[in-house]
Amino acid sequence: MSDDEIEALRQRRLQELQQQVASQQEQSVKAAEAEERIESVLRRILTPEAKARLANVRLASQEKYMTVVSALVQLFQAGQLRGKVTDEQLKGLLQRMTGPRKEFNIKKPGKRVD
Repeated sequence: MSDDEIEALRQRRLQELQQQVASQQEQSVKAAEAEERIESVLRRILTPEAKARLANVRLASQEKYMTVVSALVQLFQAGQLRGKVTDEQLKGLLQRMTGPRKEFNIKKPGKRVD
């Protein structure tokens, strides 16, 4: 290979890498814009207590958070929300989405007398 061919390969590889970086930056900007739109909707439709609960859900389970947020945004876009969603309403939505809670009974052994 001549020096010109090697330089051409380097230039082509550099262009490919620059295109990849530009694509990744564009995707991250789009993701940030989408997140901002969702946050804007949530600020409009949730009471402060419901926002706090949703933040706790996000910390505990990202998957559950995304499911609840998706449902809330869909309800908002369909015009099915009247007023702000309260903490109690959000609790009800979470319970309906997660189903019944499992009960665990832990039995502690009594004190042994030797």
